[in-house]
Amino acid sequence: MAKPGIHAYIDIQLKDKNGKVLKKLRFKSKSWVKNMAILLSGALSNTSFTLIDQSGNNANVSNNTDVVSVFKTNAPAGEDRYGILVGSGTNPVSPNDYKLYNKISNSVLAYSDTNIGQFTGDENGFTFAISRTFTNNGTQAVTVSEVGLAILGASLWILIARDLLSSPITVQPGQVLQVVYAISLLP
Repeated sequence: MAKPGIHAYIDIQLKDKNGKVLKKLRFKSKSWVKNMAILLSGALSNTSFTLIDQSGNNANVSNNTDVVSVFKTNAPAGEDRYGILVGSGTNPVSPNDYKLYNKISNSVLAYSDTNIGQFTGDENGFTFAISRTFTNNGTQAVTVSEVGLAILGASLWILIARDLLSSPITVQPGQVLQVVYAISLLP
């Protein structure tokens, strides 16, 4: 039985152009970064707080800010600054991470929109999923070794989670990579 808290699992599938699953990977995310803790603390205490944006700059959030806008992760197709992000960095994960170390842009892998799944729950816990696909429309293979989750709020792009894959996944031309953050809040 899982301990109480906020947990996330990352499910990754590599598919060919016809949708056939070529590879699956599932692992527990261990990498909520400091920005996530500050965001939760500030939002719940109704105080102003400072996050670090993906450019490495201080991002001051007033206690008058609409918290719903701070948590926006449902990025549209082509938007590679928030939602689920992928990269090729291999630097060890740190609680102080504020960006992917080598983000793969939408011009290299086509980012679909980020979808937020149906919220479900009962006395055993609450769950929802965040998903996005990345399509290699190019002519070169692209290797993915890191994934992250970033939010948009008041024109700030803030990373809240970063994880390394246990083994990199190479996305060949025509292939699609699907990444899902399955998030659970357990009592």
